[in-house]
Amino acid sequence: MAELKTPLTDWHVAHGAKMAPFAGWLMPIQYEGILVEHQHTRQHAGLFDICHMGEFRIRGAGADAALAAAVSHNLATLAPGRCRYGFLLTEKGTVLDDCIVYRFGPDDFMVVVNAACAAGDFATLRARLPEGVALTDISEQTGKIDLQGPEAVDVLETLLGRSLRDMPYFGFRSEAWQGCELLVSRTGYTGELGFELYVPAGQTQALWEALLADERVKPVAKKLSPFIPTTEETLILPNLRKRKTLQSAKITTLPKIHIQFCGTFSFALFFDFRYLFCGGCHNPKPRIAYPVEQRVKLPPLCVLFGGFV
Repeated sequence: MAELKTPLTDWHVAHGAKMAPFAGWLMPIQYEGILVEHQHTRQHAGLFDICHMGEFRIRGAGADAALAAAVSHNLATLAPGRCRYGFLLTEKGTVLDDCIVYRFGPDDFMVVVNAACAAGDFATLRARLPEGVALTDISEQTGKIDLQGPEAVDVLETLLGRSLRDMPYFGFRSEAWQGCELLVSRTGYTGELGFELYVPAGQTQALWEALLADERVKPVAKKLSPFIPTTEETLILPNLRKRKTLQSAKITTLPKIHIQFCGTFSFALFFDFRYLFCGGCHNPKPRIAYPVEQRVKLPPLCVLFGGFV
């Protein structure tokens, strides 16, 4: 069976990316090399093609209560303009898939799921939601690009011509770009400052190339790599008692560890300490995080994972 293609597959091939099957899709797994792409994302901004992900829109009276019964998220505390990570559940409460739920209004949501599970997730949701609640698979009409790295906010602000520094972590908003709607989400799985960008599929390549026109941005492929030694870096362990925005976050660092993760959200919760403790709200120039008192010395190490399934 031939692999599916994203709106950017031909671009990847034309620009020399190493391609391989991934969750039924033909995806780039390397451009310049794992370490080069890894370090560029940590130091500047990396651009990821995530168009293979599944996106479902859920609307209609009763959508809130019905969706809340199908996922682990506490939707009662999820405000419009905010999104939350959690799990799609079976009727017995066991996990089918991890997902992010976006709330647009009282009974208006978007659920983003893993590519390999998209068809099954859609069928599960359709079975769990009442007939009066509209469930639409918008995956084919949606392009998804992730811009991740310490310079991501500067790059995106340059492109859009407006400030994004007031956006909270796991917040999102709609922006206009070249006559189309661009959904900007302050989320990502690399542990760095970053954004996930949702755009009409037909505008995906234009947005991709517009971002790459900035010299701070390079394309980054999906990868799954073993332990790789790297230079000494810092791990930031914030105090989780308070959530802060990019503007109000304070600075602190911990020496000599670089546990990196570019990819799967669920694995990030266990392996990427910068994601687990910081919630991604930091910037290595300087590192932005929440204040901590304790400093722990750990050996230099790099765990580089990728491929959000």
